[in-house]
Amino acid sequence: EEHLTLVEHAEDVMFELSNERKHDAAAYMELSMVTQKLQKRLGQDADKISKNWYSKFELSFDVKQAKQVTSVTSPDHWVKLTLPGRKRADVRERERRQKADQKEDFEVVQRILPGLLPKKEPLTSMQEKDFCALLSLLSRETTERCHQDLPKNTLQKLCGGNTNTPELLRSIAPFTMTMVMQAVATLHKRGHKFEEKALLPILRAAALEMHDSDGPPGRLWVPLTVVRDAVLAVCKEPFLDLFKKKHDTDAKLLTTSCALRICTELVEGTEHLTKLCPPCLSESYGSFRVFAELCGALATLHGAVSSHLGGASHQESQVLIRLEEAFGKLANLCQQFCNCISSRDPRGLARLAYAFAKIGDSKHKQNKKLSAASKLGLAQLSKVIQSSDMSKEAGWDMTHLSEIACSYIQEPDQAVYKKIAEAAETLHTDTQSTLKRETLVGFITAFRQTGSMKELYAFLKLLNSSKWFKKNLNQKEVKGLHGEDLVILVTAMVNAEDFETLEELETHLKQDPRKDLDSKHLIDMLKETNACSNQKVKSLGIILQQKIVDAIARRCPPDLDTVLQLCSDERARSKLIDVCSHRDRLERIPKPNEGSAWSKFNPSLESSLAPFVRGKCRAPRLEAAYAGRIMQGLEQCGVFDSPPKTHSSDFVKNMLTAALHFSEDMFASMPALVQTLILGVSNLPTAREDGEMLKTLVRKMLQVGKVAEKDDALTTWTSQIEDAILKAAGSGIYEMRWNDAELTMGGKDFKQLHTKVKDALGESWLSIILARSRRLSWLPGQPIQFHPPRPRAVLRDLAEKYGEVLGQRLKNEVLALTPEAPAPRSAPRGGAGEARSRSREREREVPKAKAKAKAKAAPRAALTVFGGTDVPLGQALEGEYYKDGMNHGKFIFKKIGEDPTGSVDAVFLYYWNGEDCREDLGWWFGDKVGGTEAFMHNPNLGAGSQPPFNGWDKGVKIQPAAFGLGAVKGKGRAKPSAARGPPGPVPPAKRPREEEERHVRLKQWLTGLDEGKGDMLAYYEALKEEFDGDLTQIAAARIENNPRASPVEQVEPTFWEAIKCTKGVHRLKFARGIISLPAS
Repeated sequence: EEHLTLVEHAEDVMFELSNERKHDAAAYMELSMVTQKLQKRLGQDADKISKNWYSKFELSFDVKQAKQVTSVTSPDHWVKLTLPGRKRADVRERERRQKADQKEDFEVVQRILPGLLPKKEPLTSMQEKDFCALLSLLSRETTERCHQDLPKNTLQKLCGGNTNTPELLRSIAPFTMTMVMQAVATLHKRGHKFEEKALLPILRAAALEMHDSDGPPGRLWVPLTVVRDAVLAVCKEPFLDLFKKKHDTDAKLLTTSCALRICTELVEGTEHLTKLCPPCLSESYGSFRVFAELCGALATLHGAVSSHLGGASHQESQVLIRLEEAFGKLANLCQQFCNCISSRDPRGLARLAYAFAKIGDSKHKQNKKLSAASKLGLAQLSKVIQSSDMSKEAGWDMTHLSEIACSYIQEPDQAVYKKIAEAAETLHTDTQSTLKRETLVGFITAFRQTGSMKELYAFLKLLNSSKWFKKNLNQKEVKGLHGEDLVILVTAMVNAEDFETLEELETHLKQDPRKDLDSKHLIDMLKETNACSNQKVKSLGIILQQKIVDAIARRCPPDLDTVLQLCSDERARSKLIDVCSHRDRLERIPKPNEGSAWSKFNPSLESSLAPFVRGKCRAPRLEAAYAGRIMQGLEQCGVFDSPPKTHSSDFVKNMLTAALHFSEDMFASMPALVQTLILGVSNLPTAREDGEMLKTLVRKMLQVGKVAEKDDALTTWTSQIEDAILKAAGSGIYEMRWNDAELTMGGKDFKQLHTKVKDALGESWLSIILARSRRLSWLPGQPIQFHPPRPRAVLRDLAEKYGEVLGQRLKNEVLALTPEAPAPRSAPRGGAGEARSRSREREREVPKAKAKAKAKAAPRAALTVFGGTDVPLGQALEGEYYKDGMNHGKFIFKKIGEDPTGSVDAVFLYYWNGEDCREDLGWWFGDKVGGTEAFMHNPNLGAGSQPPFNGWDKGVKIQPAAFGLGAVKGKGRAKPSAARGPPGPVPPAKRPREEEERHVRLKQWLTGLDEGKGDMLAYYEALKEEFDGDLTQIAAARIENNPRASPVEQVEPTFWEAIKCTKGVHRLKFARGIISLPAS
């Protein structure tokens, strides 16, 4: 239905009169005749029309006295339509005829539609306009009766082969390409697919249609409604997807064409009358609403595709240029004709405000011209809004108020919000039954985001008095609410003091099993409830706290600072700590295993642990997990090497930053962390450069050892594991390797405790326990020491070393600490030099303990070398070799005894990693490790730390030293043969009585290994078979005593293979038993 203004009715009357009398439309006619005709059409509405009325609208009418027009003397005035007036009347007349023709064509296609629905293709006799009608009718079908391919093939017939766009537009008359686009968008939403090659001609035609001419140059015959509908259609799929493709310029062409049409409308008819308001903005013409909707549609389209318009192509640059021109001109005209802008059309005013807001929102701030146009336009519309009569009689409703309120979120205007709030009170009194929940949510959202909720107090009290919340928020409604909507409504009810409905909401939330309420929404609701002192609201707040923790447990991203600040309920806090300390979260903590990884580790600390520090809330498991990561990370970064592998200023700063995330209480409960950090700092010379950070860290550590923890379970586990490790080690043992500790806890005796702790803490359970331990000490690169950590002692050492950095006062405070008792003499001392990581050594190392052992007893053979075919070389190489350290991560073997030829002082078998030269990779015989004199090379890598047994030149072969292992299963120790080749025959067997006695002693020994439980007797037969049951041969499996090696590492690896021992606990018990056996 047309809604024409009085001016537009007068234009139509004059246009009709010129057609009836076949006069030139540009000719003058008697004003009285026009008035009579107009009064006959409109009745009393035309009573106010006079000569002066016509004269006011210069954009439509040209009024002159009779003598200026004709030679006939007459008191009457004459009037004619201006060119813009004739265009507008012509467009409206064409649109009426077009609709009548469309109706006829629809009726024709409607009659054949039932027969077409099951078919795949349209009829071959159909014309282009029939295809348009068919697509429109198919989009209106409420059932899915049509064939899936019928819409696609119909569009293909219409557009697929026609490359002449003007001809295509003429062929579809009286239909428009906009109608086709609307039909395609509707059908696509129902699941019908269309080919891209058929969609592109539609966009080209629609772009041309906006400016097509049919008659005099510049005559616009396509109505603004068609342009608006075209832009609304292209905002939907499948057309929107075309913007993502750089090669498709047709979609961008339509955007440019629309912007040009807006520019044209703004200057239409005012080229020589620049002081007149354009019809599209004036309340005297009916095009304001459609024009505003067109601007809103274009702003929406730009918002959807702006990310795909960042290219440098000519087409994309034209889009932005035209948009800047269109909205810049629109904003300037709004400023110039602010008093003339239609305030009687609430829908148009709301859409124009939306258009300015959308074109200037945060997504487009980078475009300064669009942003400036947005600010100017909204500022001018603010004046119109404040002067508007926002009453029900003027056509206003809550939908219009909500849209305007949302438009001013980015550029808040308190005067606008005050005006809207007052209008809302008036409108609610008259239309409370029609207020929809969605409208209210959008309305309150705008006020809440701009901090204007106080303006809504009276309106919200009205809602409460009318029981609006109670009527619209039953249990079913609450379950269907989106999280953000629920936040807004809770805000409204708290401000409206509707405590009764809030109490009902609490009941609904208790029973609500859904999981779409994330922590952000719940936190926002909790902020609102915490601001209210009413007891019912406080009760709702407790439920919200519990829901927040549940949401965090579902891995919704939490704002822990806010949660800890808002959560006052102890149960909710306790549950939050449990959630944040769950093993899954502990295992996801980043590992700072290299210098660059600390930059990722610190943000994790800041987001996960720091909120608990700021909230003065303890999370012991989480604290210990981060502490364990730091302690292991310092080792992996080589901080304890000499010199340190990683020591850059950035690394030191990152390490100190990580340490400063811990509070005084946390350091006090983790002495091992204090000890490790201080030793690491002591070994880093660059730590002096960050003096202030170092002083802050030391101050935090002064209370170490004085705070009791709240996590009873973790404290109990720590104590139980300390007991288990100390018990398993036995008396006289002062250390245990990390792997042995894990194997011990995984054994049968401690299986249940190990499972419980690992399930709770994750794979890094041991580092968490050791970070908290007060009876075990672990330094990176060393075994676990069976004595308490010594944090105060190392702090005193640091004060002595870095006294000038700490300052005299702080140094004195540190030196006033009472140091812990020294470690047992048999245990390694804690110190920066002694805490080097042995896993990183690359050169040969002979500990002092090994040198002393050599003086007391001959070394035990690990390998036997057979000389091969080259007699002189074979005599130099053959013999038994013992392990003599490590090189490049593998064992060094040195020949026992002197060279019989006297040609070399010593013979070594060692591995070279070939870093300098790939040809050097492999195992070498030489007179020194890495020396220039080499006897033989084998490029094979061997197994583990062992050399390759075969593949040597001149028939040289290697076998493990014979104590019942390897290729030759001899009884007793074998000696290298004087002749080259395999060992000689096996010695004769022992007497039967001797064998029986050995077997009795073996059983007794095995039974003693597990304190009479009998588990170790399972290896009895294997030991009889491989070692004759002889404890002397079994003792030979021991590698020479190395205080740095774990018990398991002091046993020949092939021993485990020979007796098929795979369980870690059994290996540990065997190793201790073998070490205790007397040497042969």
